[in-house]
Amino acid sequence: MRSFERKLDRTLDHLGVLQALSQRFFEREPCGIILECDVQAREHVLYFRAWEDPPAEFASVAAECFHNLRQALDHIAYRLAITISGTDPPPNESSIYFPIAGTPQQFEGKLTSSFGSRQGIPTDIVTVLERAQPYNGGQWTLLSILDDLDNFDKHRFAPIVATGGLLPSFKMAFNVTSLNGLRLGPVKADTEILRFGLGPDSTMEMEFPVTSLIAFAEGRPGHGHPVIDLLWRLRELIRHDIAEPLDASL
Repeated sequence: MRSFERKLDRTLDHLGVLQALSQRFFEREPCGIILECDVQAREHVLYFRAWEDPPAEFASVAAECFHNLRQALDHIAYRLAITISGTDPPPNESSIYFPIAGTPQQFEGKLTSSFGSRQGIPTDIVTVLERAQPYNGGQWTLLSILDDLDNFDKHRFAPIVATGGLLPSFKMAFNVTSLNGLRLGPVKADTEILRFGLGPDSTMEMEFPVTSLIAFAEGRPGHGHPVIDLLWRLRELIRHDIAEPLDASL
């Protein structure tokens, strides 16, 4: 088994741990929707509340995941450098890393730093590496998040994760005098979801299906992304959209 595959397999092991931690955490019902009254406005307000933070272990295991994912990319780059140079170890062993760039100009500089002049790199390899850059948008922006997460945790604790929820729909059956501020989709803790005035002689019947999740906190790399989903998508991206096309190019 190649070294980058071991890193991806290790990430899969850690993702299993995160799934178990998440399941045990949400079994305690640490968050949910509550109804409060705004007496001054004479309105009812629905909030998404969290009463407990995710376990500290969750953040440290997540950090192991993004370190392994970033290292998998660098192991792929090292293997490319051996192929390009024809020597093992390659001559610039200490400066080899998988290029992740925000602009085409940055990409050219990082490409040269790791693999030498573009003219000496097989065209198929350059094509795969260039396509995988965050400035191309789409799924490739995830690599920029991975790079930021990896660098962030080198110098500080892993990004704090926060409890959030996903509200795909709602159902209400009662008379209202006003209805404002409905929020669907991802929400963070202490978010106001809906504000409404209740009509006379009304009986409230509401359904708000909520999928609870743990996401990267606001102001941190990856903020708003569900942690497990992001890490899983990155693993699949590296495995299927980077490693496999590069294998075909070698």
